[in-house]
Amino acid sequence: DHELEAVQDFEGFTGLTVTATGSQQQLIHLNEAVAATPDGLIGEDAGIEIKCPQSITHLKYLTAHNATDLKVINPQNYWQVQGLLYVSQRQHWFFVSYDPRFKSTDKQLHLFKVEPDPVDQALLAERLILAIAYRNQLM
Repeated sequence: DHELEAVQDFEGFTGLTVTATGSQQQLIHLNEAVAATPDGLIGEDAGIEIKCPQSITHLKYLTAHNATDLKVINPQNYWQVQGLLYVSQRQHWFFVSYDPRFKSTDKQLHLFKVEPDPVDQALLAERLILAIAYRNQLM
């Protein structure tokens, strides 16, 4: 419900312009078998993943300041961002947590930049090869 509101706050805070959001999201293909739909794109080099979680989860995200923290706090979100980086081949991604229910406006928007991790990207590539092979076997 608050994703586009989060985009506006992100743009106001960073001065960056986010495109391909909401109903205008783009499907980005790595190949004929693998694709991703980012929450938004920033120029040619970046993207954005937005979470508008329950307040207790947002509070946890406020303690994250980098990809390593995110990997501990919420591995699923970490791997989602690494997957978006891998598929899009972009240089970095912004992880954003937004909760307008926080009374303190400086705590409503929390963000940090994530860059591709070469070791995890290699693991993703291996897993994608296995997943595609398994899909092909089933078909």
